[in-house]
Amino acid sequence: MRCGNIKTDKKGVLELPIQYTVAAVVAAVAIAGMVVTIHSLWQEYEEKKAIEETKKIVDEAERIYGMGEEETIVTLKVNIPNSVKKIVFGSHDKALQNHYYILMKWGKNISSFSDAKFDYSVVYGGRKSIKVELVGKGEKLVKIE
Repeated sequence: MRCGNIKTDKKGVLELPIQYTVAAVVAAVAIAGMVVTIHSLWQEYEEKKAIEETKKIVDEAERIYGMGEEETIVTLKVNIPNSVKKIVFGSHDKALQNHYYILMKWGKNISSFSDAKFDYSVVYGGRKSIKVELVGKGEKLVKIE
């Protein structure tokens, strides 16, 4: 044990605040890592939910396209997440009429193709019901509203 004069031994005065600062920085880094991970998991969950709801719409569109008659209308109950900016079905380009994509609010684009051909339609996030209609403009197209 070292005995010394309190007035001349200033090591403890400087050491304790540095330890607190290091502990605070380590805790802040750990918390920031957890926040980033939780945000990433939430985005992944929202993307999967959007894909599931879009798949319901596409499955019904394919069924109607394959077996339905013109002017067939089906209303679907869906729950498109608010994190979806828009879902675009079809294209003005005839070669891409079977294309659809989901655009999330954070910019991620999830693109796919269907067996059905779509009349160009845009659906926005937060929708609770969708109308799927088979229309005939010279050829069969599925219109999503």
